[in-house]
Amino acid sequence: MDKYKNALKIAGVYVGLIIGAGFASGREIITFFISYGKMWPLGLVLTGVLFAVVGYIILSIIEKENIKSYSGFLQTIMSEKTAGIMELVSGLFLCVIFFAMVSAFGSIFYEAFGINRLSGSAILTVLCFIVFRGGVEKLIELNTILSPMMIVGTVFVCLYTYFTKSKYVFMGTNFGVKMPVFIVFSALIYVSYNIITAVSVFAETKDVLKKDKFAKYGAVLGGMILAFLGIIMGVVLAYESTTIVNADIPMLL
Repeated sequence: MDKYKNALKIAGVYVGLIIGAGFASGREIITFFISYGKMWPLGLVLTGVLFAVVGYIILSIIEKENIKSYSGFLQTIMSEKTAGIMELVSGLFLCVIFFAMVSAFGSIFYEAFGINRLSGSAILTVLCFIVFRGGVEKLIELNTILSPMMIVGTVFVCLYTYFTKSKYVFMGTNFGVKMPVFIVFSALIYVSYNIITAVSVFAETKDVLKKDKFAKYGAVLGGMILAFLGIIMGVVLAYESTTIVNADIPMLL
């Protein structure tokens, strides 16, 4: 088991970073995949494959080049000037993602408990401040604890919903269905903007990768887990499509 410990840690971090507010809430799954009707499972499988392949390549580059920071990674794959611009854009993007997650947390408080959205957002902001003070290492440690909890919780909710309903759930939806061919682009876009967060944290795993070359296969496992979670959530969301189409947090309904 020790041989796979670091790979499991990487997988946990990967899943924890991607599963965030949009994925866990079900909102992104509806927007990017379920709106394609019966083709939606294919999009999630492709997304899982892309996460696995891209994550493995990123970790391989970090290991091979002994990269120690996000800026170092960018300078390895592009010119120094372009890397500087990309780092600035990425920083702004991560800020937007953070505020989106804070907002989503506020929505969870409101939809689940009827508590003011600002109160929920304020609570998450304080918790994030405490975690960020510990640096990336603390963030990785926290993800290795929270990721299994999120995975188990998601699977439980989906299975409970599936087995307590009588309708056939693997169906087309009541959303306006998009052209099926574009589901490939949805998968590419979804992976491309989510991978930015992962790269910034992966760059801090150099010590783990240096000690254990098998650890980078955690990215492959992470991609498989994300595809699995996306599909079982998609089954439930497709079944409930008439009631959750406009919800901020569809998985709560």
